[in-house]
Amino acid sequence: MLSPITETVDFGNSFLTVPLFHSCALPLVCDRATSLKRLVLCDETSPKSKAARYWDPLIKLAIRLRELEIRLPLCATPNVDTLPKLCMQLKNITSLTLDVHTASHQPSDSTLSQDDVLPALQELHITHRSGVIKLCPCYPSFLVDRATSMAFHLKKSVTGSDAFKGTIDVLSKNRSLRTVKLHGPEYFITPGVVVAFLEQLSLEELQFDVLALKQTKSLDPDRKIVQSLVKAASSNDPATKFRLESLSLPLRRHLDPLTRNVFDSDSELDSSEAEYTSLSSLVLIAQHVKTLYYLSLPIDSSKVGGGRKSITPIIRSWKEPETPSPLMILEIADMRDRYEDFKPSEYRDIAWLLDLVFPNLRMVRMARGSKCWVEHWELIEEHRQMMRTIRLGGGRYH
Repeated sequence: MLSPITETVDFGNSFLTVPLFHSCALPLVCDRATSLKRLVLCDETSPKSKAARYWDPLIKLAIRLRELEIRLPLCATPNVDTLPKLCMQLKNITSLTLDVHTASHQPSDSTLSQDDVLPALQELHITHRSGVIKLCPCYPSFLVDRATSMAFHLKKSVTGSDAFKGTIDVLSKNRSLRTVKLHGPEYFITPGVVVAFLEQLSLEELQFDVLALKQTKSLDPDRKIVQSLVKAASSNDPATKFRLESLSLPLRRHLDPLTRNVFDSDSELDSSEAEYTSLSSLVLIAQHVKTLYYLSLPIDSSKVGGGRKSITPIIRSWKEPETPSPLMILEIADMRDRYEDFKPSEYRDIAWLLDLVFPNLRMVRMARGSKCWVEHWELIEEHRQMMRTIRLGGGRYH
């Protein structure tokens, strides 16, 4: 039930498409919820409905709102002038989330500038679904230029490293942008795409929720990405000041057709063909990347890296940096060959290495899609937590 003191209303799923919602529920919110501060309209699955019925009531109550979330990618198609009209009325909005699109992604012709609208705005989240790898033209430039978070939904695999070049060029001018997410559970991307986002944008969060990362000529594609991450973190360019706090990398591999048959998402890649980064990459990140608090990536824990066969030389040669890594959560997809058994000493040595290079680490967890038994990493984490407790208590475990 609604009352004059109601501050939050959340409508979701197919209820938004039934006549009762348009004839009763939404008008009731407009008329009765006089203290309304937050409104959520979310339905990402229902087909198109009579879209115009959404917008007039929203524009009417916009002046009251502090937070507005509209996720209606399929069932509400605004006219090209709808979003500018709505934003003109959002005088008090501090947080705005939009996933709405014009018919055939027809571009907006609004001439409004950033100074004309949204005077109280602090957070702006925009979702792009144009299918091509560029900014969705549905959104006026005054929204794109002020977005703090952007999500891109892919509709095809990205085979060229420069596919996002035009988009990245535009985003690099947005000083408010903090988060970028790529969604494409059925598609793969190239390492060059990840590198471009790392090196050319100054972000706090970067997430790749895609099927796989393309691999060619049996080379480890993560090596290029880790090197790029270190390069970006070491850059002194003020235009791309490194501030990345959260990074989620693709966990699987798509082998080049010249190397292997086209990737089948229902089958597992042969570990003798797919390459994953070694434990030494974690050491490299710990040494040079001083802003990450969350990291998700695939590794092959059976590979030490640098031609080494044992973790012990890395541990003995480690020199504690002036600024230790702030990493607090490490999510790993261990792609070790299932026939490459863990040796008893590896549990202790991997745990020791992690506690050494990531002294602020609070949690190590397994990512979905890991080939390695979770039980192995549960033992490693038990060892690491014990070592951390001893270290923080002033004791020594080695």
